[in-house]
Amino acid sequence: MEPVVSDSLQHVRPVDQRVLELLRAQGAMTVSELTETLDVTATAVRQRLDRLVDSRLIQRVKKSAGRGRPSFRYELTALGVRYASANYSVLATALWQEVMELPNALQRGRILRRVAKRMAMDLKQELPADGEISDRLAAMASALERRKVPAAVKQSGDMPVLEVLACPYPELTSEDSSRHLCELEQQMLSEAIGQPLQLDCCQLDGHHQCQFKAVATTDTEAPSEETIDDVAEDSSFSVTSEKNASSETHSASPATIGQPATSVSTTSQNSQQLGAPRD
Repeated sequence: MEPVVSDSLQHVRPVDQRVLELLRAQGAMTVSELTETLDVTATAVRQRLDRLVDSRLIQRVKKSAGRGRPSFRYELTALGVRYASANYSVLATALWQEVMELPNALQRGRILRRVAKRMAMDLKQELPADGEISDRLAAMASALERRKVPAAVKQSGDMPVLEVLACPYPELTSEDSSRHLCELEQQMLSEAIGQPLQLDCCQLDGHHQCQFKAVATTDTEAPSEETIDDVAEDSSFSVTSEKNASSETHSASPATIGQPATSVSTTSQNSQQLGAPRD
């Protein structure tokens, strides 16, 4: 299971960030080594270490060197390594642009559905397996907050609404007028929650936040493990030939990337697939 970030992680102080950078570059260090390197008192170092231990970014380990008292050193945890690592925005932007330039629209849709499903797997670990949709959305908002994405839940009529107050991918959406990233996010959130969510409003349309509203479903209509990939791929996204596609109709899940919530023909749906150019 992936480590869960504590609520204090989004408030790591610059002085604590410096400790993370040192441990990443130098490996495990003692209090005295950190004191000398940072040129501060041992008390100040211990205060910083305590905060980072509480955030589960570092851990205290005992090192024995023959006889005598063992020494204690501090090193990054798996979560700390992830947090202290370089920014992956350049890599993410390059990968996204390459996927968008794939000539096969069907292939693009399949890749992004799988990406959404994989991203949802990480979020699922932090959400209750069952319970009211409002409780699951509240847990989702907390999980997003821990990922530095401000979010909140409010009630709209009979159904709760997840408000994402800042775009998780500002560098990508600024260059993506096709809304593929919005559809990817909708798909990912729906899969993680276990219930279809619809994007009611979007910051790209001038709104102050993106709102994802839960769609009322029966137990038989709720998305299963197959909804995102297998069912969507075997129905609306699997076209064996243009001749057969022109006579077939399929029902698409509201949580399927690039697909409307109603039943449509595959010929008209092909133009709406994720990755297909829009008019």
